Amino acid sequence: GYEGQGPDHSSARPERFLQMCAQDNMTVAMPTLPSNYFHLLRWQVHNPHHKPLIVFTPKSMLRLKAAASSIEEFTTGGFRPVIGDTSVKPENVRKVVFCAGKLFYDLDA
Repeated sequence: GYEGQGPDHSSARPERFLQMCAQDNMTVAMPTLPSNYFHLLRWQVHNPHHKPLIVFTPKSMLRLKAAASSIEEFTTGGFRPVIGDTSVKPENVRKVVFCAGKLFYDLDA
């Protein structure tokens, strides 16, 4: 991005913030689902240990139908730090790949 050129021209890189994390001094999150983003914000408000929350949300997921949440997902449950892929049977899994945010939908396509 163009550093110092305003919010429309900056590029946030997760690795930059992860390098700055030391001794649990901040939370870096990349929620994949709207309901998980909602529960993350609720968790931040109710967390007794106040620390900065850095959230990465790509614009490409705003209108992505696969990244939608039902109303029930907002009203039940809580923040899920890891979300498994339910489209694959556990006995068919040979490799586990951890990914975050929109990368899951890119790999799933």
